[in-house]
Amino acid sequence: MTKSYKTGNRVGAHRISYAERFTWRSKLLVWVGAVVVLTVVGIFAIQSLGGDFSATDPQQDIVEPITDPAEAPEDTTVAVLNATGEEGGADAVVEAVTSNGWTPGIIAAAEEPVEHSTVFYTGDEYEPVALGVADQLGITSVAAAEGDLSGSPITVSVGQDLEEFDAE
Repeated sequence: MTKSYKTGNRVGAHRISYAERFTWRSKLLVWVGAVVVLTVVGIFAIQSLGGDFSATDPQQDIVEPITDPAEAPEDTTVAVLNATGEEGGADAVVEAVTSNGWTPGIIAAAEEPVEHSTVFYTGDEYEPVALGVADQLGITSVAAAEGDLSGSPITVSVGQDLEEFDAE
């Protein structure tokens, strides 16, 4: 038995040397450090791009309705289309429009009946007027027209939901 117990990697009762015991800790420390560095670099990179990665919508401008015809753009007229499917179905709406001081445009029957009433406007300057007319008539739908619907900047399409309209 000439072999010494000090040869090889073992010391004493099969224990590893002091230097080998901490290699897994040093590997863990390097791994955690890399994760922290990459996370910090990623956060700064995203912020330096200047992008808005939030889930909220940017605030939109709030448009105040115009209910007084004197405050509306000059030559504002309100056309009424009867889309109820019944003759005279929009007469009460026409009366309400004129009694509120709006200058009536054309009053006609729509080609097809529609279920929901809508106030259409042509041009951004007429949006507050359309909101005001809709408020006065109790209509909840206001939309920009893609073209000239009636020759008036404001067109009220009276649908079947306002058949029993009670004028203010």
